[in-house]
Amino acid sequence: MKTESQFRHEGEIVVFHHPTYDHISKSWNRGEFYEQELLNLVQSLNLNGCYVDIGAHHGNHTVFFSLFCKADKVVAIEGNPVNFEYLEMNITENLCENVQAVGVLVGAEDMDKVNLYWNDENTGVATTIKQEQYENTAFNQQKTLDDILNNEKDISLMKFDIQGAEWSAIQGSKKVIEKHQPIIIIELMAWNKDDTKIKQYFEDIGYEITRTIKQGNTPMFLFESRRGCE
Repeated sequence: MKTESQFRHEGEIVVFHHPTYDHISKSWNRGEFYEQELLNLVQSLNLNGCYVDIGAHHGNHTVFFSLFCKADKVVAIEGNPVNFEYLEMNITENLCENVQAVGVLVGAEDMDKVNLYWNDENTGVATTIKQEQYENTAFNQQKTLDDILNNEKDISLMKFDIQGAEWSAIQGSKKVIEKHQPIIIIELMAWNKDDTKIKQYFEDIGYEITRTIKQGNTPMFLFESRRGCE
């Protein structure tokens, strides 16, 4: 069943369409964005350029980046076809005219068909890693971020939240990352088997962790290029 939540932020009315009882909507019903502390941090960075929201879900971060940050453009990428419908709806509802929505999965290589699994209580945990307890399945094509973002200029921020598929996505985005040296925000859960690989890769190309924010059980790491910090 579909419903909507609305609240006021910095004088603007924000509206989100979503499935009834979805986990993230609890924040909206309290009158705030999900992961508000993280979003406030991003806003404080005063970044222009292009923000890339990888795992955009229903548009919580995308809408905030578009309306309350200095982004010239936001590329919102969501691979779950059900979530993508809500994402497009919320982009339109909130008049986010600087947002481009892309409805594909991302990974280390292009693939015609990749399976996806999720449950109705928390559609934000959709994953390409098979989960027996998730009752819903779908499939979508997969592309690399290097392909998707090839023509983008001045990519200043990339946010990764794709439920264990982060390392695969990073492998397919090394050209973009090493060219633009954006701020990287990435969710790394304790169970993520690629945690060490991811941190080592960023250290090897001159990044360091400058902030860690943990809201509930969700640790988010902010990596900055040492070149950008100079």
